[in-house]
Amino acid sequence: MTTSHTASVRACRLSSFLWVCAALPFVSGTAFAQIAVDRPAAPAMGAELHRHLDREFQRRLPAASAAQIDAAERQFLDHLRASSTLAAQQLASGRIEEDDVASRIDVFLADHPEFNGAPAAAAGSRPQILEALRRYPDLAATDTDRQALADRFVVWIGNLSGSTRDALLAGRMSADELQSRIDVFAGDVRSERNRIVADPALAAVPAIAEAFEKANLGPVTERADSICCRGSITEGGSTRDFVMFKKRPASIRLNAVQGGLVVGVLAYDGTLAWRQTPGRAAVALAGAEAASLVASARFDDPLVGYRERGAVARLESAPGAAPLRVSIRETDGTAVTETFDATTYSELTQVRRTAEGREEETRFRDYKKIGPLNYASVQELWIDGALRSTTRLSDVRLDAGVLAKYFARPAGLRLDYMDYMGGLAALEKIARKNSAGVVLPAGAVK
Repeated sequence: MTTSHTASVRACRLSSFLWVCAALPFVSGTAFAQIAVDRPAAPAMGAELHRHLDREFQRRLPAASAAQIDAAERQFLDHLRASSTLAAQQLASGRIEEDDVASRIDVFLADHPEFNGAPAAAAGSRPQILEALRRYPDLAATDTDRQALADRFVVWIGNLSGSTRDALLAGRMSADELQSRIDVFAGDVRSERNRIVADPALAAVPAIAEAFEKANLGPVTERADSICCRGSITEGGSTRDFVMFKKRPASIRLNAVQGGLVVGVLAYDGTLAWRQTPGRAAVALAGAEAASLVASARFDDPLVGYRERGAVARLESAPGAAPLRVSIRETDGTAVTETFDATTYSELTQVRRTAEGREEETRFRDYKKIGPLNYASVQELWIDGALRSTTRLSDVRLDAGVLAKYFARPAGLRLDYMDYMGGLAALEKIARKNSAGVVLPAGAVK
């Protein structure tokens, strides 16, 4: 739930993409789904549910003991309750589809390879990466240098393929494949170092990027793969609420919310950008509207991984001056200039010039911390020197358990009821207030 105006802003950014959100109209009454943050009490695991999960987990973990199976099941239920209250309730009552259960268990086990006897992600991959990097003492002569280069390698491989990065961190990559990818990565690093050695403005940026990532994102192995944010956008005297989901490497879904109900959706699943409004089929987006949404789907700030994707970054401020000002030009010619606090490395502004020649500036303030992520809870969009809109984030969650299919365009008018932020609790609250039973919005299905 935050988006960004240019080709990418950090996971919790909203900016000029908001004109797209403004195109989603307010409607009353029936809508698609309920969004709220409150969660009802977690259901207990009954005997029938226990037998059902036993069958599913025993089939996937044939070598596991009964105690290991039980531990996996309970941790899976905790994960499900935290990520989707409705799915947990449906599972407990036996009203969830078999394919949905199987998919959620597969995703859970992929994220927890220790149940398969594999080492945990961070512990399983890092020693192998460090050992493979020993072949290149010219790039990293000390253990500290190799640690830093290992972090860069994880970012580099993630920009190439999110699934390959997941396999690496889960310890599922063979030693030969890892060494082969390290060899390619080392060649890229050498080429980059040869290119920047003659230009001090280029040479200064890698250290700034490393400090920025450490201060704002934390260690590579601890960074979130998905995020969910809730907030509001104020523009022209009116305010509208939204919830946004983002998932690596480039998926985004923005739900426009009114009265607790979703009244419009914009999404990009990594391939197709689409929108949907009440009572209408989802339609594909094109042109500037699609481009803005696709640009917003990038998970990290433009400075993160800029070398790995071939962008060129320069220090524009004078050496030792504050704040730091860095320009980043992508391979497609798009460019952005960012300023950072020289002490905290929090981003202060991000400026771009549109194709129409207008200057757009996003200003960030009131930083907050959740897990390893440092994010601006207030973000202002300025166009040609005038304040256009203000975005305020009220709730941010990391690794919210969002499945990839949540970003895909629905096939029909009916929108699946997906409860990633405890929407059922909000429905029950409304029902109690109105002295009525719980009724899902028209067109929504459990």
